Amino acid sequence: MSLPALRSAVAVAAAARPCRAADGLRAAALWHRRPLLVLAPLLLLLLEAGPLQAQRRADGFGSWQRAAQTCRRNLAGAEPAGCLSVQLSQQQEGVLSVRFIARGSKPDSANQLTFAGALEAGATPLACKGGRCTPKGPLRTALTSVSEASFDERGLAQGLPSAWPAEGRCQLEASSVRCEARALSGETWAAQATF
Repeated sequence: MSLPALRSAVAVAAAARPCRAADGLRAAALWHRRPLLVLAPLLLLLLEAGPLQAQRRADGFGSWQRAAQTCRRNLAGAEPAGCLSVQLSQQQEGVLSVRFIARGSKPDSANQLTFAGALEAGATPLACKGGRCTPKGPLRTALTSVSEASFDERGLAQGLPSAWPAEGRCQLEASSVRCEARALSGETWAAQATF
């Protein structure tokens, strides 16, 4: 009900019976509360819609991680070495990161090689709900960057990650993932894993 209609309804109700001074005060008090009563359901809908919209947005993003049966990758300027698992992260629409995770040089430490890029045309993004994702088909990404990062036994980063603008491609199939990239400065990376 609109505000003018509410005012008309109150005026009609007031004119329909004789009123005393006390009735006039009650009517005035009711009128001042009525807009809140009318707006309350709308406010509740808006308050509920916020978290629902946030949940819908969150449902498009998250990560998927699997232990690898076989896994090899190289860091910049290093020979290929083994890795343990692969993680796909979808934190922005149309953008995918493929992370190869390996043991670090000390017990319980780790290092990560991450390829990031945009999904190619026709690629199906990860299906995500509540931050957990599942690949729904083959994925191909056109890479734009590669980064390397190391973490100690507590999971704290050891220095800043090294990052390079790069060109290349990652491809995810039902039971494997493969990435190849080359930096503008000449460094090359190749990584592959099977599940």
